[in-house]
Amino acid sequence: MSEHFFGATGKFPEGKLNADDEGELQLGIANDGQKIIVQFGTPVSWFGLGPVQARDFASLLIHHAHLVEQAGKSGVTIHILHEGRALCGFTNKLPGDWPQDQLWVSSRENNVANCAGCTERFKSSGE
Repeated sequence: MSEHFFGATGKFPEGKLNADDEGELQLGIANDGQKIIVQFGTPVSWFGLGPVQARDFASLLIHHAHLVEQAGKSGVTIHILHEGRALCGFTNKLPGDWPQDQLWVSSRENNVANCAGCTERFKSSGE
């Protein structure tokens, strides 16, 4: 996750919430196959989210929790997602329409993937 910028942007895209508001915060959410990792890039005492942002944040945490729970189970395949599709090409469907035993991670989390086809294509792509 460290190749991406995380931390304060110095911007206030929705205005200041209060006098302590230090502005927009860019963060990252990933997992290492055992724990969910939230990278803030800077010390943070609090952050505020609108309803849509809160749902999106919760959804990402739940997604990664599910991946970590499923990673060790037999019969579960974790694919690497590229441009909305599994890198191995096992289906033309979007992830929301995949069978429940077919999960996905982003290319940044390729170490969690256990799909041999996705892993092989990812390595050969040089990303």
